[in-house]
Amino acid sequence: MDKGQDKRYKDICNWFVQQISALKQISQHEIKAEFPFSRYGLDSKELVSLSGELESFVKRSVDPTLFWDYPSIQAVARHFAFGGENGHAARDDCGAEQEDAIAVIGMGCRFPKSRSIDEYWHHLRSGENCITEMPGLRSSRFAQDGMHRAGIVEEIDLFDNEAFHLSPREAEQMDPQQRMLLEVVWEALEDAGLTNEAMNGSRTGVFVGISSNDYGCGKLSDYERSGIYTVTGNSNCIAANRISYIWNLRGPSMAVDTACSSSLVAVHLACQSLKTGETNMAIAGGVNVILNPAISKAFREAGMLSADGRCKTFDSRADGYVRGEGAGAVILKPLAAALRDRDRIYAVIRGSAINQDGLSNGLTAPNGQAQEEVLQDAYRIAGLSGEEIDYIEAHGTGTALGDPIEVQAIGRVLSRNRSAASKCYIGSVKTNIGHLEAAAGIAGFIKTVLCLHYREWVPNLNLEEINPYIPLRDLPLQIVRDPVSWSSGSRPSVAGVSSFGFGGTNAHVVLQQYATSLMPPAQTSQQAPPSLHILPLSANSHGSLTRLAADMQRYLQERADASLDDICYTAQQRRTHRAWRAAVLGSNREELALGLERLTATCASADPSNLVFVFSGQGNQWNGMGLQYLSGDNAFTRTFLECDAIWSKYAGWSLWDELHRGADDAWADRTDAAQPLVFAVQASLLALWRSWGIEPKAVIGHSLGEISAHYAAGVLTLEDAMRIVYWRGTLMQSTKGQGAMVSIRMPLADIEQRLGEYPGVGISAVNGPSSVVVAGEAHEVERLLRNLPDTVKTHFLSSSFAFHSHLMEPLCDRLQTELGPVRHRLARLRIYSTVTGRMENGLRLGAEHWSDNMRKPVRFADALHAAMLDGYDAFVELGPHPVLTQHVEECGQDGEVKLAAFSMRRGDDGACMPEAAARLYRYGADLDWNAVGSRGQCIAIPTYPWEKRRLWIDDPEALERGTIGAVPESQTDRARESSRNASSVQHILQAVRDRVETLPLLEEHLQGMFASVLKIIPASDLSLDRPLVMLGMDSIMALQLKHAIEQQFQVSLPIVQLLEGITTRQAASKLHGILLDARDRQSNEERSRIDDLLNSGDMERDLGELSDEDMERLLLLLTQEKGS
Repeated sequence: MDKGQDKRYKDICNWFVQQISALKQISQHEIKAEFPFSRYGLDSKELVSLSGELESFVKRSVDPTLFWDYPSIQAVARHFAFGGENGHAARDDCGAEQEDAIAVIGMGCRFPKSRSIDEYWHHLRSGENCITEMPGLRSSRFAQDGMHRAGIVEEIDLFDNEAFHLSPREAEQMDPQQRMLLEVVWEALEDAGLTNEAMNGSRTGVFVGISSNDYGCGKLSDYERSGIYTVTGNSNCIAANRISYIWNLRGPSMAVDTACSSSLVAVHLACQSLKTGETNMAIAGGVNVILNPAISKAFREAGMLSADGRCKTFDSRADGYVRGEGAGAVILKPLAAALRDRDRIYAVIRGSAINQDGLSNGLTAPNGQAQEEVLQDAYRIAGLSGEEIDYIEAHGTGTALGDPIEVQAIGRVLSRNRSAASKCYIGSVKTNIGHLEAAAGIAGFIKTVLCLHYREWVPNLNLEEINPYIPLRDLPLQIVRDPVSWSSGSRPSVAGVSSFGFGGTNAHVVLQQYATSLMPPAQTSQQAPPSLHILPLSANSHGSLTRLAADMQRYLQERADASLDDICYTAQQRRTHRAWRAAVLGSNREELALGLERLTATCASADPSNLVFVFSGQGNQWNGMGLQYLSGDNAFTRTFLECDAIWSKYAGWSLWDELHRGADDAWADRTDAAQPLVFAVQASLLALWRSWGIEPKAVIGHSLGEISAHYAAGVLTLEDAMRIVYWRGTLMQSTKGQGAMVSIRMPLADIEQRLGEYPGVGISAVNGPSSVVVAGEAHEVERLLRNLPDTVKTHFLSSSFAFHSHLMEPLCDRLQTELGPVRHRLARLRIYSTVTGRMENGLRLGAEHWSDNMRKPVRFADALHAAMLDGYDAFVELGPHPVLTQHVEECGQDGEVKLAAFSMRRGDDGACMPEAAARLYRYGADLDWNAVGSRGQCIAIPTYPWEKRRLWIDDPEALERGTIGAVPESQTDRARESSRNASSVQHILQAVRDRVETLPLLEEHLQGMFASVLKIIPASDLSLDRPLVMLGMDSIMALQLKHAIEQQFQVSLPIVQLLEGITTRQAASKLHGILLDARDRQSNEERSRIDDLLNSGDMERDLGELSDEDMERLLLLLTQEKGS
């Protein structure tokens, strides 16, 4: 996308946020671009009305049905900003010469003994046998059927549900195959450098090989414990569909079951989808988990399994395979698109083919002719001949009959036009990790990609003597017994990967080495000096972020070959930026590592912050300020030159020249020079921050800074702002020598009590609870200071001027006359004025406001408090040097204010703003890393560290045997909980009636209810301040809670309130308001009944008709009336 499209996208998103906020009275920071419109309670009438207003904004015809085709702010904005379906190009033009080549740009895996691609490669290179004894409970269950060893993935009962915003209730019902796939897809996307934003709404297809469902076998038949999450959690199609759902992928999404060839067929289908343009990117993979011993028993009885638990492919002792489990995923993209996007390319897919054995010698018997044909088809499609193939990753199940059939089929294909001396290497990963069945093809595929990437064929294990039925001497083949490395030759190396299903579906994929795997760095508009690196890290929890920091620190120490530019570029632009954030800065590897070591204990949650830009006034200027940014073509320089051009028309001299004058800083004490230079620097800093992606939600300006704040909010044009600065500075300069200003560390009330004795002195500014500035005649100011206690700290701000005092009064009419009518536009940001001390929208301001700005006290503390009361909690001071930051901190409460101060003082090498930017990133700001970040290329850096917990439903037999301690909740437990809930509700309702503090009781009660539905144990683990949807709340759970709350409290609660992103604390607050309203309505009705009773003609008769309960309520109300 170009910058113009990107800006239009952001403008449309911001427009929607403002419209929905005003329409539904929702805070802007609660509105998320990716959420559907329905989450905010927008009905069809409101959406149709909104479409009309949108039409005016985008200046294009808008169909009222638009919001049903594009159901979120993000989708609509993409549609108008970028064009094409869902904002993505309908087709990628990859160039005819490369349209059939598919790049492998990312991989993730969970294989026996291998939790990552790096570990997998390590085990393959070292020739390690990854087959182990069956673990734990599985050991006893499988032993009785004769299976003692397998390729096992450890801890499949553990899962980081919170990372995927899944509740424990749903996650424990999910087949571990689904959960494992989510993890490896996440890791593959990170490995490819693809962020959630890049994936969101993209034409990405998902193709998953999956055959079995051992976990769900018993679950679906368990009537008491099954439910909708059992169905979705154990449906094989959902394994693919859930991936598409979580990342919002709009391409085809399907589960593929061709038995052992499933995952390689998935790769083939992904390639076909990419070649036809059906998708722009694809995720292909496969998964297999071994939980059901009945399947192993059947395979053993059929003679498929090895007696000693080893797969002896190509060996004379071959007697079957050993079962294995695992998952793998790869990210595929057309080669031209990968080159365009500067992706890291592992290898290239030249072609692929699938076929079927047909009527062969038995349903599960291999067919050499079909295998030969599928290889020939794949090489023909790839445009290659058999003599060009350097390696074949064989299906190689290690059976006495299957191995010879496959090897001879390979030999017949490769022998044509191949010299006897030219050998093709062959091997099978099943000798390392076993037969992963539905995931076998992807395991072989990833192995072969790694071999091509690292230029090394890895050993085939368990080979002592060649199978006598394999005529290896007569074939152009050589089994890899030891690692074989090669250097680049005249052509890239080519390899084939085979996978054959036991039902007869065969697949073969042709891979080619990608010789140039790293692309030249992109040119960016970076403002930070190249020697300074910002390394951002983020995660979904504090624990994961701390581990990620430790992993990155270790990576920096161990991977000296990785460039810091590449590391930081990948972390900045190729990683999703999540809620928990940290960032370190350094000019070298050691400084970054030290920063990581220090922050492991100081990570902070980046809750959405409301950012305020604070513009300082005159007084912090100095000679040469901002010169370090006045170089090259950047936003700071461009804006400063604009200011200079405007100023020259008014004043006849150049701001640029004055700032570059050198040691002469006589201007610094002249308001007619200092004020325009400070304003120009502030306007330029504003432009620079915005170019870095930092946009405030509100602004505050101190004295002169109020002009900058109104310019930032769009109320003033740059021309109008400079005109106000010109006349303000010129007139104020005429008062030089008439007064003085001093800052006093004393509460306002104490100073005001003393000022009665000093008629020539007044309050000039109130900056904080104990920070006041006074101004007036110099001799009176000095007399005041002499009479202050010695313990009071004071500081002279000026011995010549008395700004914001009665000495400015004579200038006010002249300023208003010179300014004349100043056009003020509606503010795009909230303005908290230091003239009025409250929020202003800009429309009520005229020339009189600017004379008040010069004459009246600066109500900085009032403006700050108003902003903080409205929820604004993050502040950045824009000016030559931070002088207001300490006052912001003083005005904050309980240390909740977030500050990002920076200085432009002499000696600064340009590091101040990147340091502030890093702090803002930690606070939750989304930086434009292309502008502020490192120039580099995508490389492999540490992936997400999971924070897993046990989420597993044990089968009834295990529970009966007592092998697992977790027993399902009994009816007695449920009855006890129901009783506790009823008691809690009665206690809350009574507290409401008694008008005592109820909110904490409601928070605790709802925390328990929500935790119970989500299955978060203990309930105290449910954060009161985390959005329920982020904890896995869905419409099914929300409906259950809605009914429960309405039944317990006898109120009506819209379900949208549970799905619009609110937290438990916010839900309690909403319910609290509903209960208070209901109480007040009931009280009013009862008081009306009392009035009717007292005014009736026969009160004695009416009283006699009251029930005992009504009489008791009447007495209570009369008592309350009397007491009030």
